[in-house]
Amino acid sequence: MKHMILIAFILMIVFVEGYAIIITTEQTGNWNSPATWSGGIIPGKDDSVNIKQDHKLTVDDQDFAIMGACTITGFKVTMHNDAHKFGIYTSIAHTWQTTGTMVGITDVVFSYPAALSSSSIMNVFQRNHVTGESQWKFVGIYNVENRGKYKTITVTGITSLNSTSKEYLDWTLTEIDQDLPVDLTSFSAIQREQRYVTLEWVTQSEKNITGFNIFRSNSEDLSTAVQVNASIVNAANTSYEHTYSFIDVHESSDFHYYWLQDSSRKGKVTFHGPIRATVDNDQKNTHMKNIPAITSLNSVFPNPFASSVTITFSVANKGKVIINVYNLKGQIMKNILSEEKDINSYSVVWDGRDVRGRTCSSGVYIVEMTSGNLKSVIKATLTK
Repeated sequence: MKHMILIAFILMIVFVEGYAIIITTEQTGNWNSPATWSGGIIPGKDDSVNIKQDHKLTVDDQDFAIMGACTITGFKVTMHNDAHKFGIYTSIAHTWQTTGTMVGITDVVFSYPAALSSSSIMNVFQRNHVTGESQWKFVGIYNVENRGKYKTITVTGITSLNSTSKEYLDWTLTEIDQDLPVDLTSFSAIQREQRYVTLEWVTQSEKNITGFNIFRSNSEDLSTAVQVNASIVNAANTSYEHTYSFIDVHESSDFHYYWLQDSSRKGKVTFHGPIRATVDNDQKNTHMKNIPAITSLNSVFPNPFASSVTITFSVANKGKVIINVYNLKGQIMKNILSEEKDINSYSVVWDGRDVRGRTCSSGVYIVEMTSGNLKSVIKATLTK
């Protein structure tokens, strides 16, 4: 009789399904602890697990946790202390690989030592883990929770832990403010008098910059350009908007292309442009084609705003532009723009409402612009 009761009890918590078994969580706890699972059975690598709605399972040695109602077969997570460089980003030295066939929707929690980053908001990226480097794809912007020596980010609404090839899925985190040392918002040329062309550029912020140089050529080939300023234009190195100018003198009418070069104190140089200028020394009317130097969000105004905010941006290369607004939890509030744009400067308006037309609550929101592999982020504060 005792044996029959024991067998009946086990059948209530363990169900045979093919060659694997389904094991149900008993409580919140560590994945590798018997107390976490009904019957004290720790899942094997091929077993299926049923995670109940209110249970959170941590894998402490991998700085990872999972929670929410779902069933996962063949779950595995591995953390590596590796940093990755892609585009303008460098990730923190924490990368996770997950795999497992999942049914349901879950949340995952990534933990990392507080010493790796002081940022209160982070980007989350993922990619298929295949032979060689595949492209990292943006997942979202998420708020960071400070837990003493460790920080955590919770990514909600996850429906898959596998890559598209059913192999490992890689995850990593970057700070959102990893723009170039110079946050350049405009670079233009204006002919004010015959022979004189004034080059102007505006930065929103700078850090650790020695200064700027101007290069000019009769073609769009940077390798043919020559420096036209005799001495470097010293940088202000400020976190506020700053406007610079330089006057170039021409002896003849012609097309000219200009590049702006910034030089960091560490010896790194970055070129912006080109912009094309048509210099006419014989006519009163001159034509200057001002091409945006970078694809980027430029500003949001007013900021803070009470009802609506204007978002300005520039497109340096023709292509599709997507602008989304997120809250600090990384949840998308509204898609503002998703269309092809020519090379130019633009503006759009966000009315402070979400995708369902509801007025958003007061707080800080993240405006994100994506065009090709380029991303730009700016904060906007809604007050009522």
